[in-house]
Amino acid sequence: MDTTNQKDNLTFPTNSWLRVRLAEIDTQLGQLQSAQLESDKHEVKRLEVERNAVAEVLNSIVYPILSLPVEITSDIFYHHLNQQAPRDELPLVDLDKATIVGPLVLSHVCSTWRSIAIDMPSLWCRLRETSSVADRRKLLEYWLPRTRGNMLYLDIASDPTQTARLFPTVAQYSHCWRTFGCSLQFPVPFPIDTVYGRIPLLQALEICGELATRSSEVTHITAFSDAPELRKVELRRFQPRWISLPWAQLTNLALCVVSFAQATETLRLTPNLEELTVDLFNPFAHPPPPSSYVIFGQTWEFFPYVTLPGLQTLDITSRITEEDDDKVLITFLDRSQCTLESISFFCFYRGPISALESITMRNVSKISIRPVYWSLGRLEQFLLRIASDPTFLPNLQSLEISPSIDMTDIPYAKVAAMLSARWYGRGNAAKLRFFRMICMNGSADPLRHASMNPELRGLMDDGLEISIEY
Repeated sequence: MDTTNQKDNLTFPTNSWLRVRLAEIDTQLGQLQSAQLESDKHEVKRLEVERNAVAEVLNSIVYPILSLPVEITSDIFYHHLNQQAPRDELPLVDLDKATIVGPLVLSHVCSTWRSIAIDMPSLWCRLRETSSVADRRKLLEYWLPRTRGNMLYLDIASDPTQTARLFPTVAQYSHCWRTFGCSLQFPVPFPIDTVYGRIPLLQALEICGELATRSSEVTHITAFSDAPELRKVELRRFQPRWISLPWAQLTNLALCVVSFAQATETLRLTPNLEELTVDLFNPFAHPPPPSSYVIFGQTWEFFPYVTLPGLQTLDITSRITEEDDDKVLITFLDRSQCTLESISFFCFYRGPISALESITMRNVSKISIRPVYWSLGRLEQFLLRIASDPTFLPNLQSLEISPSIDMTDIPYAKVAAMLSARWYGRGNAAKLRFFRMICMNGSADPLRHASMNPELRGLMDDGLEISIEY
């Protein structure tokens, strides 16, 4: 057989056809060689010749992407992982989907990519386990050595039984943990304290807990009490009194499904918090201790008992319906003397604007009030105050408001005057760069109405981002 001519003929089919044909030949050869029939020897030889020709053509193909420098290919790999993560979250590779996205997929494309992927510890350092497949520990034993001592971002919080199986394996790398998450069930069936004093890089910790039975004995956990870099902690269904932590150094704390008493006791230990999230569990069933003198009604009752000098972002979901509610908030902010950067009222807001006059509001750059139950007159007063008083919210750069008015009642002229005052002629002062108004009532296109105002249209043309919708 003239293999040269055969090779020339095979250069015309597509690459995918050649790969399919190569697989077909391998299958046929396997079947013939298993049969070991004398009559098939000629066919085996013919297939081997064809296979060599097909393989030679495939090997001669130069793929443009393989000619990229290793550094550029490495960057592409890293961005491939990053784009899989939700916004503002770490790009963790889910072991349950590791054959769809992640370094395992990249390393199976070709030998060149495999070498690059294996030589990139950063691809293997971010890992999440969400399933309860029994052989995960074996996979981790192959996976984790590829991190080569780099910082590890681990989450094995799928379920407590999975944590018990995987913890001994991941604990060997505790000196590399940067973030760690797990689920625990009491009594804890494994020696979790083996990592005590061996987590020098740990910066964020997330623990979800539960009791095996109502009578389960709770063993106090000290494994994470010696963590010099720890700043962020999230405890879900896990009482703070069950664990020893370096509370005083924390700047970010989330307590989910805790009682009011547990929350206030924990806050006494955390004077340097900058961000706090508390999800109270049935507060009426767990009243605060008598020493706190709290009459439980709304979340506002919480503010008199906390002082947060490091607070930067505040999201409020309780209703502000009375002037007294506003005073509680003002007192809290003035007492904390925090440098607040963002405040959001995701609530039924009917109160006055006095809270926004607090001295702590001078640094606020982002405000969101949704919904706000103001009359049209009060809304216009608010817009006029921003436009005419440069000392009122002087650093405001983003404003989102949802008034309870029909979109046909929007005071476009006053909106334009306010935006113009905070956009033009500001010099070195902060500009209002984003404005969004969401009307709670309406049936027409508000942007069409907004575009009819020449001043608003001019502001949008000049680069101010304006969104008016319903």
